[in-house]
Amino acid sequence: MNHCTYRCHLDSRIHEQPVIFLDLTQQTTNAQQRQETMKITLWINLFVISVQSGCYLAGSSPHESFIKHYQWYVGKTIQSFRSSAGRPESVKKLTNGNIEEEYAVRKGKCRFYYEYDPVTGIVVSWRFEGGEKECIQNPYT
Repeated sequence: MNHCTYRCHLDSRIHEQPVIFLDLTQQTTNAQQRQETMKITLWINLFVISVQSGCYLAGSSPHESFIKHYQWYVGKTIQSFRSSAGRPESVKKLTNGNIEEEYAVRKGKCRFYYEYDPVTGIVVSWRFEGGEKECIQNPYT
């Protein structure tokens, strides 16, 4: 076992306390130890991200996933949505000066609308028309 000390400040005095580092292989170098630590950290981070992603979507019905998916674009540019969805079915200017674009899914059984500022292109709101069985999104896409 390797022994070393570290210094900590406590009540304006310096105390030295022993710290024990276990070297399981007795042959690993500092570089190898850092590499192993980085691998473990990476796996832990990947695990945490996987759990968080699963928690976000787990238990979501296809309709809840639909709402989460399209709500995600509020605050982003309408162009970011168009790049994945294509062109709207219709576009109209609203009385408040904003523009509303209409999109349809499920052979027109579900329609949703994005309202955005024509100057900035930022989506300010969205809405949909259709039932829970028509307005759905696979939670894993």
